[in-house]
Amino acid sequence: MAERNKVLLISYDVIGPNMAGPGVRYFELARVLREYCLLTLAIPNAPQIEGDGFRIAQYSTEQESSLKELVEESQVVVIQGHIVHFFPFLKYLRKPVVVDLYNPFLLESLEMYGDGSCGERMRISQGNLAILKDQLALGDFFICASEKQRDLWIGMLA
Repeated sequence: MAERNKVLLISYDVIGPNMAGPGVRYFELARVLREYCLLTLAIPNAPQIEGDGFRIAQYSTEQESSLKELVEESQVVVIQGHIVHFFPFLKYLRKPVVVDLYNPFLLESLEMYGDGSCGERMRISQGNLAILKDQLALGDFFICASEKQRDLWIGMLA
């Protein structure tokens, strides 16, 4: 039997008994991927549930080394959201990176900050666009939630 790759799945969302959409997505991705690889699910909170057939490890945005050690142990890294912003060392990885574009945070922030001043909205949008561009430049492979999302992202990848 072939040796299984070590994959690190980095969730920016809390994983536990009560999860929002991104947390549910990453927990379920972990449950599927455990069949094909040695999987570690990195989460920003103390583990409150156990991974069935995969490891759950906590990282902190305040402590770069907490994620760096997990990245060094892996052969493939899956990222999403603002992870690259909080951990800039990820931009320089020399291993395959999968970027999950499930959450179109660039568009989401337009609604979230719609009541803010024009200057504030521009600053936030420009920051989010820079983060998105970093992800697109870094990724070796891209996943999203649907064909409609694929249509959205395919132009930016051209």
